[in-house]
Amino acid sequence: MTLPAGKYSGIVKNPFQGEAFSKLGTFRGLLELRSPAEKGFILSEYGRVAGAYARDSDEFYRGDEALNYFRHHGRELSGENQSSESEYILRSYSEQEFQEALEFCTEHDLITTSESTSEPAAAVSHDDAGLRSILKQPGVIAVMAFFEGFAVKSFGNADFEQVAAIAEDFLRAGKRISTDLNMGGLTQILLESQNRKCIIAPYGDLNICLVTTAEANLGMLRLALNRIQTELK
Repeated sequence: MTLPAGKYSGIVKNPFQGEAFSKLGTFRGLLELRSPAEKGFILSEYGRVAGAYARDSDEFYRGDEALNYFRHHGRELSGENQSSESEYILRSYSEQEFQEALEFCTEHDLITTSESTSEPAAAVSHDDAGLRSILKQPGVIAVMAFFEGFAVKSFGNADFEQVAAIAEDFLRAGKRISTDLNMGGLTQILLESQNRKCIIAPYGDLNICLVTTAEANLGMLRLALNRIQTELK
């Protein structure tokens, strides 16, 4: 028996940095560690760790030992080694796939006894009202709160996995450009074409991305964005 492949859902650099794990409160599946020197995975269900496995050049770790290993690994990434090549591939599971993965972890003694690393309920309900109010604005096709290229909450009609990954790339590039040009902190990115507009902006400890029609009123959208951003402060 092997772990289900699942569906690719993005990349997280360090799920154990700050409150990062809580942003995965709507995620059920596998976080697969990719690193030149280390391998492993975390089985997560809406913010709760169900199983874990880790291996480095010296030994391997199962269950709670693996989870502790990942936490230590996360602290290292948050420190001097922020340029590390390590990353976690997100693979979302259906209910059946999750049960198969849980059976795999049970069979190989990978089940964790530790409870969640966060409070998933807060992540599930976080920002719904604000996002829905944006979706009601004239011309808005889709709105999404995202973190590290992963769609945390989304409403409307779009390929949110693709949008989240691209929005993350734009956000990082925008932050780098604003820093290089001494423009101060990034407040908003606007991408405009003949058919669509896309707005990316900070949103509390997450980020927000809007996809609109070409006719959408940017002034009204900025006012609506500013209102929900202020509500989070």
